[in-house]
Amino acid sequence: MNDAAGAGVHSRLFLQNAPVGKYLTNYDAEVYVTFSAVTNLQSRLGSFEKAIVFIHSRSAIKTIALQHLSESLIVSKIKQVILKLINYELQKRRIPMDTITSGHKW
Repeated sequence: MNDAAGAGVHSRLFLQNAPVGKYLTNYDAEVYVTFSAVTNLQSRLGSFEKAIVFIHSRSAIKTIALQHLSESLIVSKIKQVILKLINYELQKRRIPMDTITSGHKW
């Protein structure tokens, strides 16, 4: 166990460090800071065109990317915000949803 786990978000739009305490793991810190990053992006939709989120923890990436029956509330919220960001981009580009759902490439 680490003395204190933490992670950070660094961008032109915002900077945030997230010390999450000595009883949590680096995985917990990565998940928390990923949530912080995507919610900050959601609140600044008009300030950027594209965003890339780098996550250091492979287990955090897998947890967010895969479908789990017993995922935590924060992972569930991360997925919701990511879907909203994707939906915003699709609406901005005016891509018909039936194009995406039918499997055509755009």
